[in-house]
Amino acid sequence: MGDGTNGTIYSIIEYNGKIYAGGSFTSAGAVVANHFAAWNGSVWENISDGLDGTVYALANTDSSIFIGGDFENSAGGNADN
Repeated sequence: MGDGTNGTIYSIIEYNGKIYAGGSFTSAGAVVANHFAAWNGSVWENISDGLDGTVYALANTDSSIFIGGDFENSAGGNADN
C-alpha cells in the first residue's frame, strides 16, 4: 500500500470503499497521519489531525467507525469521547 507507514499498524478495516488503519505511526505514505489513516486505493489520506496516542482497535457499523486505543484527544485538541 504505497510507501506504508512509519510505525506499526495494529488494526485495519474496510469502510465505504477505503481501507482504514490504526496504530503507532505518525505518517502514512507522504502524509502526516497521527495514528489513523485511510488508503483510498491509490494513496494514503490523513483523517483530520489524527489522534494523540496509539490506536489498537478499529470496528465499524454501516454508518460509523469506532476507535479504541491509548489516546485522550484528537491531535487537533477535540475530545473523542
